[in-house]
Amino acid sequence: MLRGYSLFVILLLTALSGFSQYGESFKKPRYVAENLPYFDTRVYHFGFIIGVNGSTFRMDRVPQTNFNDSLISLNNQPMPGFNLGIVTTYAFTKNFRIRFVPSLSFQDRKLVYQFRNKAGNIATFEKITESTFIELPVYLKFRTDRIGNAAPYIIAGAKYMIDMSHKTEDPSSNDRDILIKLEKFQTAAEFGGGFDFFLPYFKFGIELKMAVGLEDYLMQDNTRFSTPIQKLFPTSYFLTFTFEG
Repeated sequence: MLRGYSLFVILLLTALSGFSQYGESFKKPRYVAENLPYFDTRVYHFGFIIGVNGSTFRMDRVPQTNFNDSLISLNNQPMPGFNLGIVTTYAFTKNFRIRFVPSLSFQDRKLVYQFRNKAGNIATFEKITESTFIELPVYLKFRTDRIGNAAPYIIAGAKYMIDMSHKTEDPSSNDRDILIKLEKFQTAAEFGGGFDFFLPYFKFGIELKMAVGLEDYLMQDNTRFSTPIQKLFPTSYFLTFTFEG
């Protein structure tokens, strides 16, 4: 997981650095017809976002577990999802902004278990957690001065999440039907960056960010699927597109 964090940061910094170098050619405004020249004179801006996400877990395993069946492996696999929301931006200085983005986010995650029973047979179980979050994030956004019709930015903040598809009851006692039960409420920290492009009629933004859960997400119910896990923290990567007027 640390490798994933590092790769995310490296890609983000590389993209921002590359854009800054590319922007050198736009430092002479007389050669650039700027769109929306008075956009930044307004304090408030409103719009919406749509995007996709990839979600997984950061997992802390119990050091030793004893079962009637032997756990061979336990892995988590990222799964895709999507999100949409409403954007409210307040510019309190030329370069700093506060953003409130209430969103609906669909996030799935998968845990894959392999057990060997006393007879030596191996059984594989895939447990998919399906979450529909109402997310209430607040961000601090730092955006550079415009370079013609574009400007890079970085963003960081925190959000409160409510899982509207929260489940606490198993459909049956069959191993295939036992659920990985998760907490209904969660908090997360987010950071990332992107680019704002000023088009003739609206501002279009492309943003890449990462969300890291701050609290243990697992509801321990002492099944053979939850007992090997000490803690679960949700992690998500978001690619979003912003439209603001």
